[in-house]
Amino acid sequence: MSATAIVVTYNHAPYVRQCLESIRQQTRPFARLLLIDDRSPDDTVAVVKEWIAETGFEVEVHVNPENRGLTKSLNAGLGDVRTPFYAYISGDDYMFPDRVERQLEVLEQAPADVVMVYSDAHRVDADDRRLPDFSDAYGWPGGLDPEATYLALLRDNWIPAPSVMLRTDAVRAAGGYDEDQFYEDWDLWLRLARQFVLARLDEPLVAFRELETSLGHTQFHARNPRFLEARAATLRKHLGPSETVRNITAPLLWETTRRRWFLGARPSELREDVDSVQKNLTTRGQRVAATFIHLGVPGPPLEPVVRAARALRAGARR
Repeated sequence: MSATAIVVTYNHAPYVRQCLESIRQQTRPFARLLLIDDRSPDDTVAVVKEWIAETGFEVEVHVNPENRGLTKSLNAGLGDVRTPFYAYISGDDYMFPDRVERQLEVLEQAPADVVMVYSDAHRVDADDRRLPDFSDAYGWPGGLDPEATYLALLRDNWIPAPSVMLRTDAVRAAGGYDEDQFYEDWDLWLRLARQFVLARLDEPLVAFRELETSLGHTQFHARNPRFLEARAATLRKHLGPSETVRNITAPLLWETTRRRWFLGARPSELREDVDSVQKNLTTRGQRVAATFIHLGVPGPPLEPVVRAARALRAGARR
């Protein structure tokens, strides 16, 4: 069996050669390499073409006619995959030489309900200096059965996106990447984990680059309305019929909704989420906030609340 590599680039000129070289040096090669550039304003594409000319390595380069975002770019790549498995990686990350060999061994020997294998990842900064590994920085649950993996993923995403190899047909059957989302991973991992088995290799097989300009640094934080809206959209998909799942998802959705309210989301945008979780709102504060949202009352500004909480914590430490 074989796998396709999808590389998505955007302003990755300083790093893309290292990424491509790591793919070229795999002990078991990918069958195809698709590179999708999301209309980089820097010279990423020129660097890619220069590397291809130097190495003679076959790369199918596609440049989006306009900036489309990560999920649309990945769906375009997914539509062009003709192998049973595929892996995608950002142009600023890179693989270790045995990544493909190790992961294909797992998937080839696994039953069909194992649709994904992931690994730990080294974290590096812009200058390739080592940071704590992904498992140390973001938590790495112990051995989990399929149901426990799904429930743990509802609480938090610990899976490094560049480390994942996927069963192509399963991702297509799950609907591919949600193009209403600006990031790709947590939403898809959850949809797959709800139905299938996710396998894990504990050793690092890729390097994940932490940049000040990356999505993780600029967008993934609890005071960013865009991130909270995307998080709420994912959680809504998993309120589901199971009481166990609801007991995890409903409080997380409520906390996300409350933060969106504090950050200025219109109450009319939040009522559906409040209605979905209202029976799980047990404290007086939660019930009052839910009533205010239903009445259309704007949320209190978040900054004074944050300052007051910090002042209380500082006073308690004295």
